Amino acid sequence: MLKNFNATVTIAVNGQVALDMLTQSVPFTMILLNLEMRVLDGYQTMAYLSEHNYDVPVLAFTSLVDHQMY
Repeated sequence: MLKNFNATVTIAVNGQVALDMLTQSVPFTMILLNLEMRVLDGYQTMAYLSEHNYDVPVLAFTSLVDHQMY
């Protein structure tokens, strides 16, 4: 969907790969972050970004559902 708006989309298979991309000086204007990634989850990735003062907007999400709510 983002490509329909001429956005360049880069996909990282887990949080560690995402951090590797960020630390290689690849410029990102926004990060869509799954909280339930493998290797390094979204919570750990966000903690790293906060600790290292990354000034990039982050939209964090998860697909987990609490079935007791329904």
